[in-house]
Amino acid sequence: MKNMEKKITADKRQLRKSIISTREKLLDKETKSPTREKQFLDECITQYLILHEMKQPCGEYLCYISYKSEVDTKLILNYLLSHGKKVYVPKVIQPKVMEFFQIESLDELICGYQNIPEPSGDITKKFIPKKDKLYRMLIPGSVFDRTGNRMGYGGGFYDTYLHKCMNNGLSMEKIALAYELQVVNELPKEPHDVPMDFIYTEKGNIV
Repeated sequence: MKNMEKKITADKRQLRKSIISTREKLLDKETKSPTREKQFLDECITQYLILHEMKQPCGEYLCYISYKSEVDTKLILNYLLSHGKKVYVPKVIQPKVMEFFQIESLDELICGYQNIPEPSGDITKKFIPKKDKLYRMLIPGSVFDRTGNRMGYGGGFYDTYLHKCMNNGLSMEKIALAYELQVVNELPKEPHDVPMDFIYTEKGNIV
């Protein structure tokens, strides 16, 4: 059993490395800024998210802050904030542990864990969920498959947080954002992996 687990871990590590390397090509080689192709793909994905919100409105969002070659969330964050949604973004508290804090503007973000923008951590703005409400989380990742499985970056932050949500009986709709180049037919699964409800790429929902 341990040998099988080690093989799955090694396979996932290699696949993650390969896909991220391909995704990095969406950035300019010299400046590392988004290419026109990436900007177009990000706009397509954002439009699908806006349509999702219009069809199934949700008042409170938990959303990652995009970093490097990840699907850009700045467009959707600005849309949500301008339309009166409550928006919470993550802050790393300790290894594998993050909490979400409300922001009212992207200008509130500061440089945080691994240089990723994050909120200051004002305790008065900490996300405190209620069991009778629906929340929607926008989630990053490295690789996905068409049955909703997600591979993160190896830190376990989102799986840990989502398990906590499930254990507390929270209604959390899980939406992952990715490019088609990040999608494979099937991912190796482990017991702690949490499947997504939706995975939006530039072609729409693939789940």
